[in-house]
Amino acid sequence: MEIKASSKYDYITVKTFQKFHFRTKFKALNILIFAATIFMLFAFTITAIYSYIDSQMIFSGVIFVIMLMGMLFVYFCMPKISYERDKVIKEAENNFLFGEEIEIISKNNYQTTSSTLNYNAIWRVYENKNYIYIYLEPNKAEIVDKSTVTGGTAMDLRAFLLSMVGSKKYIIA
Repeated sequence: MEIKASSKYDYITVKTFQKFHFRTKFKALNILIFAATIFMLFAFTITAIYSYIDSQMIFSGVIFVIMLMGMLFVYFCMPKISYERDKVIKEAENNFLFGEEIEIISKNNYQTTSSTLNYNAIWRVYENKNYIYIYLEPNKAEIVDKSTVTGGTAMDLRAFLLSMVGSKKYIIA
């Protein structure tokens, strides 16, 4: 059985992937930011109650706000900036054929390329509501749009990929 799928790299797809990647890759950092936010709110509440604000507290608050603004910038603004800057992936399209190996035909404004991917070369596979992300390395992934699956359903593709990569590499988010 051969299952086909595709993915068009429009802004929404790239933004969704980058936000997903940010949340999954930096889980510990996100937990740390949440804990630091709670701690800072607690510290500022205590100092407000006792009206004791010194220069160290103000400095810590400023550093915290700068870090938080940086994280928000990366999360909300960087997908648009990186998409607009990268002319190669802008409006590119990948077509996937899942068989003994994954055949990938990539088309963009400049060229059409063809490549094959052995299932043993896959680092991880993440699946969410709309996409399957096939990570070749921790920072490099192929995006498969589940709504474009033909020759089967998205559930068939999940079952097929699970059988090829194993349950330890396949993560449903």
